[in-house]
Amino acid sequence: MKILEPVDDTLSTQVGEEIILLSMREANPKYFGLHGSAIRMWQLIETKTHSEEMICAVLQEEFEAPEEQVRQDVANTLNGLESRNLIRRR
Repeated sequence: MKILEPVDDTLSTQVGEEIILLSMREANPKYFGLHGSAIRMWQLIETKTHSEEMICAVLQEEFEAPEEQVRQDVANTLNGLESRNLIRRR
């Protein structure tokens, strides 16, 4: 079970009903916006105490959504964050 955490040079801030992420690693950084349940996912990732499975369990309970839908949404969001080097698994 690998714990998810933000990459050290990832900045985040809430703007309205969205969390904006910015990787300072790149010469021309681009932002990545999170909304809806992805905001809660980011909050859990920032604690550096949750695995993908744990995040799925929390979201399924809090949003009362079907397990398969939650797993797919979490996997898609995490893949997007990882591909942009905003998070890592340890």
